Amino acid sequence: MSNLIYTLNHDVPRLFSKIVEWAKDRNIIKGSTPQDQFTKLLEEVIELYSTLHPDKTGIQVRNSILDLTTELYFRGKIDQAPAGKTIEDDVGDCVVVLTIISEMQGLTMQKCISHGYSDIEHRKGELISGVFVKESDLIKEL
Repeated sequence: MSNLIYTLNHDVPRLFSKIVEWAKDRNIIKGSTPQDQFTKLLEEVIELYSTLHPDKTGIQVRNSILDLTTELYFRGKIDQAPAGKTIEDDVGDCVVVLTIISEMQGLTMQKCISHGYSDIEHRKGELISGVFVKESDLIKEL
C-alpha cells in the first residue's frame, strides 16, 4: 500500500516548492504574517465546510461554525498556547486531517494540491492587510 500512496503523491514536494515560489513572487512570504495567513486559512476552511454541507446557506454555515467553536471551547479544546510552543505540530495536524478528508473523498493530496496550485498559478491581485486578494475580488469590492 505504501508504494501506491507514494506513486499517487510523488509530485507533492515539487508542488509545495511552486506554491512557495508563487507566494514569494507576490510578496506574501515577506509582506504578510502567519497571523494574516491564518485569516486566509480560516476562509479556506470555512469554504471547505460549506462544500461538505451544500444544503446550508451562508448564514447557516456561519451559525454552524460559531456553534462548533463554542462546543470546542467548552470541551477545553480552545485555550492559550503554552509558552514556547511552536507551530510545527499544529501545521502538521492540519495536513494530517486534510489528508484524511481527501482520502475519504477518494482523492489524493497531490490531486488536491495540484488543483489548488492550478487555481492560483496565474492569479494576479494585491496584498491587502497581509492577505493576497485576487484581482476579481478587488473589482467586486469597488
